[in-house]
Amino acid sequence: MRKFWIAALFAIGLGACSNDADQSSNGTIEMTELSAIRDLWDFGDPAVSETRFRELAADAEAAGNGAYAAEAMTQVARTFSLRRDFDQANANLDMVDGGAFGEVPVVRVRSLLERGRALNSGGQPDAALPHFEEAYEIAAANGEDFLAGDALHMAGIASDLESEERWLNALVEFVAANPDTPADYWFAAMRNNLGWSFFSAERYDDALAQFRLSRDAYAEMDGKRYETLIADYSTGRTMRFLGECAEALPLQEATYAALEAEFETQDEYVTEEIALCRAALGNAEGAREAAAIAFAKFSEDSWFVENEAERLEALRELSGN
Repeated sequence: MRKFWIAALFAIGLGACSNDADQSSNGTIEMTELSAIRDLWDFGDPAVSETRFRELAADAEAAGNGAYAAEAMTQVARTFSLRRDFDQANANLDMVDGGAFGEVPVVRVRSLLERGRALNSGGQPDAALPHFEEAYEIAAANGEDFLAGDALHMAGIASDLESEERWLNALVEFVAANPDTPADYWFAAMRNNLGWSFFSAERYDDALAQFRLSRDAYAEMDGKRYETLIADYSTGRTMRFLGECAEALPLQEATYAALEAEFETQDEYVTEEIALCRAALGNAEGAREAAAIAFAKFSEDSWFVENEAERLEALRELSGN
């Protein structure tokens, strides 16, 4: 199981839409009219995000803010990492690093984060980790608390289980030392990630505790209803592995219903859990129906077919296909 987000469940953006920067009556773009980087991301469509960030870079240049243009270009690099074009991602970062604003702290932090993300996504977590560590040090020293939290979050992703716990504790300490810091945004994601690491290590009680903490953290955040529901899925899946199917099934059924009603999503991961819980509880007909739906969807998912052959076969047998 992949450590960060489960495919198809966690294509999480920080805002899919934004307006282009307006122009004043004389055609000059005002600084206050530049779009915020977080608002431009659509992680489900990196190509669209690339276009938005290139436009933001142009707007920033027109406003006389070359540093912000450089920040935007680091996000262009990230769109290439998401498409697994790591050469192009690094080429963009080389341009940023060698440019006039490459040593501006916030630009340097963003470049280090994206260089590390490219390495980690390319299967080199050990090489990625020093980039995240340096990004954290620079961000923390320069008041870039949100990016400091991102760096700690990414350091956890690139680390083994023991070190991942240490990075989470570092975030706890950082937030405690900086009241009202936006770095606390990363608590939910880091606890989710740690939960899946515990899950992979078959430490299910520890995983369950982290998923519940992640769920609570997401529930307190505006705009994180989807992530809250996925934390419910993660909780229910772990409960099944602990033999608590009677408690897990209604949670998964409620999660499925909420995802369908609120997000028009018929989620195959949740459907898989419903099938397996129903089977464990002796509801063969209900299990077969849910398994057939999950099997059909997973059969079209190339990553799942390649990496989760045993799960796919179990669903095939359960569905009667």
